[in-house]
Amino acid sequence: MPYNVNKTNGDLLVVVEDGTVDVNSVSLTLLGKNYPGYGEFINENFVHLLENFSSTTQPDAPIEGQLWYDSANKVVKVYNGSTFGSVGTGIQLDITSTNVHFPMFIASETGGENFKIARNKSISIQPSTGNVAINKNDPGIVKLDINGGALTRTGLQSSPLGSGHVVQIHGPDGGGSAAINIDHYSGAAGTFASGGGLLARSARGTSASKVALGIDDFITFVNGRGYDGTVYSDNVGAFLIRANQNWTSTAHGSRIEFWTTNNGQTSHSRKVMIDHNGDLSTVGDIIAFNTSDITLKTDIQKITGALDKVCQLDGIRFSWLNNTGKELNQPAVGVIAQQVQDVLPEAVRTKDTGFLGVDYTQLVPLLIEAIKDLKTQIEDLQTLKLG
Repeated sequence: MPYNVNKTNGDLLVVVEDGTVDVNSVSLTLLGKNYPGYGEFINENFVHLLENFSSTTQPDAPIEGQLWYDSANKVVKVYNGSTFGSVGTGIQLDITSTNVHFPMFIASETGGENFKIARNKSISIQPSTGNVAINKNDPGIVKLDINGGALTRTGLQSSPLGSGHVVQIHGPDGGGSAAINIDHYSGAAGTFASGGGLLARSARGTSASKVALGIDDFITFVNGRGYDGTVYSDNVGAFLIRANQNWTSTAHGSRIEFWTTNNGQTSHSRKVMIDHNGDLSTVGDIIAFNTSDITLKTDIQKITGALDKVCQLDGIRFSWLNNTGKELNQPAVGVIAQQVQDVLPEAVRTKDTGFLGVDYTQLVPLLIEAIKDLKTQIEDLQTLKLG
């Protein structure tokens, strides 16, 4: 009586007649009823299964799901119905689990556990989100979350250039490419959240016990160092964002600073600062050239009555009120914007604060013409006197 040999799903694979063997339908030997010497074939079938058909060449007549140990490359491969692929390409991965998974480290020499590590000192993976965390039990809400708080050296390091960093990136030798490239695409605009930039957050204390920022605390910074022929220098240039006051839930004052190193020196110092109120201060000169080429101008007209206009302006000394954000108790000089607006409205703008501001550079042409008017009056007086 022939045997019907079925696959796992119930489909008929082959019919093996009495007293015969089938060596072509699958990689194993399929035995018919009453075949002499069947014990040898049964034993060999078990051996082949135990060693996963270990060979430098793939087994003949494989079927979907069959394992093969490729002894040439020392890797287990699985047959997906058309070809053998490494385990992972032919076996369905766990892509829906919300559990956190931890990899096991195996010694390549012995096949045993290489070392044991605590859960919060490992790499944790959450397949359902694709999130990966290092040194954390929970992968969190970002794709790669590195906790460097428990490390004495680096959390992730692509090249051994130093220690004490959470992430260190070694750019390509010879340059030509950026060490970090950020691409971002969004239909939204006008908010920092929609941009593809970098976000840095700072607090006093620890991650488990945060404390509000205090005045002069760093919010973030970028330091620059260069190779001087012997070693990498200390910081020679920096961009800083700092707290400008003690922070509360209703007060987040901040300022931006730029630090550089003078020629012939090795330590940097602050050169430019944008204060919390938008004031720009610098220890050096501000050198600027406004476009003024005559070929770019039309409808040119001289300012008339310049001296009379200047006489309507007052040069004043004053102190700022509290609501301006300016330094208090610091004497200042200037003009009154409302007066300038009456005689030279082009030099006055309403700022975002709602207050009027004066472009002092636009007062220069008015003063030039006023001096010329005054010169003309003096020459007329001299002519009358001589006459």
